[in-house]
Amino acid sequence: MKCKVYKANGYDIHTIKLNKYRTSTMSIIFRKELKKEDISPYSILAKLLTESSLKYPKKRDITIELERLYGSFIYSYASIEGNTLNFEVSYDFLNPKYCYPEYLGEVLEFPFELLNNPNIKDGKFDLDSYNICVNNFKTALEEEKEYASSYSLKRSLECMDINSPTAYSVNGYLEDLEKINPETLVETYKNLFKDFKIDIYLAGDVDMNQTVKYIKKYFKVSNKQVDYGSLYIENKTRDKVKQVVEHGNYEQSSFVMLCNLVDLTKRERDIVLPIFNSIFGGNELTSKLYTNVREKNSLCYNIGSFMNKFSSLLIIKAGIDEKNKDKCEELVNKCLKEMADGRFSEEDVLGAKKARIHQVILREDSPWSIINIQIANDLDNLVSGNKLIKEYKTVTKKEVVNLAKKIKTNLVYLLCQEGSNGNN
Repeated sequence: MKCKVYKANGYDIHTIKLNKYRTSTMSIIFRKELKKEDISPYSILAKLLTESSLKYPKKRDITIELERLYGSFIYSYASIEGNTLNFEVSYDFLNPKYCYPEYLGEVLEFPFELLNNPNIKDGKFDLDSYNICVNNFKTALEEEKEYASSYSLKRSLECMDINSPTAYSVNGYLEDLEKINPETLVETYKNLFKDFKIDIYLAGDVDMNQTVKYIKKYFKVSNKQVDYGSLYIENKTRDKVKQVVEHGNYEQSSFVMLCNLVDLTKRERDIVLPIFNSIFGGNELTSKLYTNVREKNSLCYNIGSFMNKFSSLLIIKAGIDEKNKDKCEELVNKCLKEMADGRFSEEDVLGAKKARIHQVILREDSPWSIINIQIANDLDNLVSGNKLIKEYKTVTKKEVVNLAKKIKTNLVYLLCQEGSNGNN
């Protein structure tokens, strides 16, 4: 995989030539430093820009044009990555060699038509489109509490430190709607081209030189390539583990443990941590957590761990009966201590390496995933492909043990039924 970068006025175009897929993918990415007050307006704006435009005033008009372009697919969304807010338009289309001669120009013009000419009249967004997007935004937020697993993670991060960017909700906040309307979103839209660094990634079997010419033709901005700062968030550690129990109307309780990863080197964060997590809780059926908490003690319905790299957190989640909270916590801590004491085998390390290498191979299964790999390379100098496989093969048991010693528990959170106290 080789990426070539073309400079345009106000943005960079990153092309990845592929020849084994029938479709191509383009991601138009706006990135800026994360601020809590920006999340809600940009979440709504992302939906607005693909709901209608001046040329395509109804969602139906957009759908018809996408069908005409051989079933192309477009969606946009706001997301959080570490200490940055991302606004992304993702676009899939058929490789031009299967289509008519003018197809490449037409298919590339479409997403920029939506971006350049949104449905704004008299200084405000179209009210019908705005109401649809705001209602969807409200519904998603109002339904958050219905899903115990995701809601418990959201609340645990807020309980850890409500002021940390790690605790910001990617879905936004209902109270922000008091400040948002069709007029204010016009300013939000304009700021996309002032406050954000813009990159365009394109992967597929297309004539890249011609593609770049079309993109430069259709997308003219005066963005100054604003620096968005560091991706990484420093979350404070605690001398004493914080215990939180909250209640809701749930049949099954959700257990979350948040652990700080303290002073990791780049190699530990990028290479050793995934190996550690595969042994500890990432490979559900063979991990220490699954074996000790579920199989041997039958204390949970499910359990696993994952990494929030940019926030330096290890997160353990389990579905349990609230009466088993203390025992579950005890066993998780036991598993962490075993990792720090080296009570796992070289075979465990080898199995974790094989699992991670298999994931590396599987990741390169679409133009979209290949773009995401390249973005990770560009943002954080993260190696990929054969280089990453080689790095995984060099990880030693001693490195995994040393990393485990840098894990410090911050918070234990339980979301359980009304009337329960979360204790035995």
